[in-house]
Amino acid sequence: MNCTLCVPVGCKTSYQSAEIWKNFWNIEEISSATDNIVISTSNEPSDDRFYNLNGLRVKQPAKGVYIRNGKKIVIH
Repeated sequence: MNCTLCVPVGCKTSYQSAEIWKNFWNIEEISSATDNIVISTSNEPSDDRFYNLNGLRVKQPAKGVYIRNGKKIVIH
């Protein structure tokens, strides 16, 4: 897959050895939810939907941090 899997610092080796994540060639460690997270794939159209940081779709976002169109956004 042409995606990057963002994991907590210190967990990269565990994710690399887990069978379920074997298709992710790019695994990057991030220190917290405040790091810049960009989710993109090479052949998918833009997505105006909101997702939380766990990747679950959110229909009506409230205050917080979300992913929209592959970029992290903050709603105040």
